Amino acid sequence: MFIFTIICSLFINKKKEYTDESRFYRFLLETTTAIAVFFGRIHLHVTGLEKVPEDRKFLLVQNHRSNFDPILSWLVFKKSKLIFITKPKNFTRPVFGAIIWRLRFIGIDRENPRNALKTILKAADYIKKGDTSVGLYPEGTRNRGEDAMLPFRHGSLKIAQMAKCPIVVTTMMGSANIAKNFPWRATDVYVDVLDVMEPETFETMTTVDLGEHIRDMMMSKVQERLNDRT
Repeated sequence: MFIFTIICSLFINKKKEYTDESRFYRFLLETTTAIAVFFGRIHLHVTGLEKVPEDRKFLLVQNHRSNFDPILSWLVFKKSKLIFITKPKNFTRPVFGAIIWRLRFIGIDRENPRNALKTILKAADYIKKGDTSVGLYPEGTRNRGEDAMLPFRHGSLKIAQMAKCPIVVTTMMGSANIAKNFPWRATDVYVDVLDVMEPETFETMTTVDLGEHIRDMMMSKVQERLNDRT
């Protein structure tokens, strides 16, 4: 399967701006991920998945502790055709860089406000059209330290206000242990869907107030998971 995926990735033109979802490459992405999760001995524990809307696209927000976070998320939320706002360098990675390009993951240049705004507009447009749900990490980067969470960059939450879509608030814990546990130990990863915020509940909020409200929710669950390990 992996060899087939490698070969198929060679047919993707990363100079082309794709405008539609590819069921074929989505299948490849999810299948190879599921195989990797199995052989990587990653045990996913998911709560609250029943809250996620199946008839609407949404903005998914999550804390960020590992490069494995988006990989596991697109598997957990596969019914929603999830894509992520990501660093442009991820498109240069072998095989999967091409596949996520084909599936229209969106690169963001945080150092250039004008380009960052274009990313926000594109993400909102995808959701409004019902093409795909979009995931992002409001912390802006991986949390490699001891803090439960990093401060939020609130501006990206404007996507949900512009798209008038739900915000699915989630946390993921345990993914940072995958690399150090493999291959000798299994890894438990906990994905919790905390809330689905309907657009009318935050349409008049500033992105700062919205971000802090979401961060408080996430912080409470992250701290709970950290306490469970001690």
